[in-house]
Amino acid sequence: MRVAEKHRLPLSYHPLVVDGKVLVNTLYEIYAFDLKTGKRLWSAQSSMVRPNRDPRLDVSRNVLGTPRFTMTAFQGRLLANLGPPGSSSLPALGRELVCIDLAAEGRLIWKVVADEESLVFDGAPVCDGRRVYIGARRYDISSVSAYVLCFDANSGHRIWKRYLCAANSPGGGVYNEITHNLLTLRYGTLYCNTNLGAVAALAARDGRVRWIATYERVARRTIGEDYHHFYRDLTPCVYADGRVYVAPSDSGHIFAFDAASGVTLWSTAPGAANSIVHLLGVRKGNLLASGKSLWWIDAQSGKVRRRFAEQGPMQAWGRGVLAGDFVYWPTRTKIYVATQATPPAERPITRVIDLAGRRAGATGGNLIPAGPLLLVAGYDTLDAYSQYSQFQSDGEADLTQNERTPHRSINPSLGEWPVAKEPPTKTKRIRLSKTDAARLKSAAVSGGHRTSGNGQSAVERASRSVAQDPRREKAR
Repeated sequence: MRVAEKHRLPLSYHPLVVDGKVLVNTLYEIYAFDLKTGKRLWSAQSSMVRPNRDPRLDVSRNVLGTPRFTMTAFQGRLLANLGPPGSSSLPALGRELVCIDLAAEGRLIWKVVADEESLVFDGAPVCDGRRVYIGARRYDISSVSAYVLCFDANSGHRIWKRYLCAANSPGGGVYNEITHNLLTLRYGTLYCNTNLGAVAALAARDGRVRWIATYERVARRTIGEDYHHFYRDLTPCVYADGRVYVAPSDSGHIFAFDAASGVTLWSTAPGAANSIVHLLGVRKGNLLASGKSLWWIDAQSGKVRRRFAEQGPMQAWGRGVLAGDFVYWPTRTKIYVATQATPPAERPITRVIDLAGRRAGATGGNLIPAGPLLLVAGYDTLDAYSQYSQFQSDGEADLTQNERTPHRSINPSLGEWPVAKEPPTKTKRIRLSKTDAARLKSAAVSGGHRTSGNGQSAVERASRSVAQDPRREKAR
């Protein structure tokens, strides 16, 4: 049983908003939509990636993980990792890292295919404007090896490759695995959560290992209430105030490491964080985390200060986001708004946004703030709600049920999308095509993004890398 999504309806899409465009990628293609209208602008597909699925990927049993879709934007370019997902039993065939021109409707600038058949690009890259960094894995019969590769941002030429570690995969040879590991770049240092019992820090300049910290792993033996942490599919490091916070999928704990030395500063108590699947960021002295519940964890000590939704039938649905002074946490039919500072026990929630009252069939999903809009990425639909700025600034108002404000909803189906008038709301929807939806459904057989200390959403930080000097405060 997956946390914050369903087994066959994974919330895999993490759209990217750049210069008024909504960018969404699938296994094989990148779509661009107008943020204001939802109209499809263009799509780009790598010529070297076969549009048809390899039938060997259509597995439905004994699989851990699901495909995830994140991207990186810098200086008018977009970086994406396209192709069939690699897995522990079937390395990806045709998996490639592509760089496209956003101003030229997705024109291919360069592409890179892993130079070794068994080496698979893992997740979306990060970029500092000059270089591109991406994780990779090599699958052997009994173990998995983790690597980080560096490429020139202008040419795609490889600059260095660094081996990190090798270990038995969380599936232990029993479960096949699909992974999407993401790097975090901050002040010229790359932080990598391998989900293989180790967290590493590398010098971005030459790949030199600055430190590797290890932790006790949990062997994968069964699926049950105590093993939710194995469904942490997006588990990049979160950097804030000289610390690195990590939620490995092969451990039920959350860890804090010293960013300079790798010394373990604290870990959560046994059983306290098993059902946490998302680290949203660090603000107001708290590490904000979500999954089956919403957590406020003391960033200095690791002690759980507050937890919301620990009782009752409430079902989390997607990844939340930090915006302004608030945290937005989605469930199946509502978005709960709370302060980032530890709330009072008697009233942890400030506002409730009822999605069902805005559009018939509307659900929660991965949240992405986009100026005055709040995007909600569901299984195959992206909704764009207007008056998000009101939600953000008026967060201290009384609880409000069944609010009704105009919203847009966007759906990547075929060509352009007509406006559907459904009083009392106005709806525009982007729905994934039946082909893409079928691909995702067949590949998602079981069951993030990273955030920096400035409180930007993990979706934004994991899918976008703004080109700038890594030494500056805004560098990743």
